[in-house]
Amino acid sequence: MRKVEVLIYRPPLCLSEQVRIAATLGGFFGLMVILVVYKSKCKSRSLSDEHLEAAITAAVNEEEKLDTIAALNGGGAFFGGSGGGPRRSLGNMSAPAYTRFSSFAGSK
Repeated sequence: MRKVEVLIYRPPLCLSEQVRIAATLGGFFGLMVILVVYKSKCKSRSLSDEHLEAAITAAVNEEEKLDTIAALNGGGAFFGGSGGGPRRSLGNMSAPAYTRFSSFAGSK
């Protein structure tokens, strides 16, 4: 069996097509370079471990202060209640049963 070579003629690209392809590729690679530079700058600006530890410690101290104040004021003042009475029930908060996609869960 003989191999048959098929040659397809493709005319050379005109100048406008070459410029369009070059601009597209150049724009893509330019954006990738900008992305890499941006990511490297953001990583260097991020909080170091010492600053992160200090921020966490400050947040925990502030939370402990608020808890102490809430305990002294009666407990529930920050949650919208008067703090002295029992909590009221919100009723049945479960979601209603939908049967729109009953084929996935089985038919009822």
